[in-house]
Amino acid sequence: MEKMFSNAKNDADVMRIVQSLWSEYDNDANGVLDRREARKFVIDFMTMIKMREGRVSSMYNLDNFDKWFTEVDKDANGTIDMREMCNFIKTLMRQAERPKFFTPG
Repeated sequence: MEKMFSNAKNDADVMRIVQSLWSEYDNDANGVLDRREARKFVIDFMTMIKMREGRVSSMYNLDNFDKWFTEVDKDANGTIDMREMCNFIKTLMRQAERPKFFTPG
């Protein structure tokens, strides 16, 4: 998973990667992730980011999972679809890419 996302350059790359991983997490093959399935996806993704970058907003830690899930579930249907997950992943990736220190040029 880490290698896949570290090579993502744009939105299309993120969507392609999420599509390729989706069946590993969509255990009931209904095309969306319920809370249990989404939690596993997020645990794996955040473990990868923390290992690589060591920084993710505290808003997105697992203690805030219910708040996160409600925020990401834009259509409020109780599940996360691929588009919603891609938007969340892009948000996390942007946060992880922010420099830890600003060095004036």
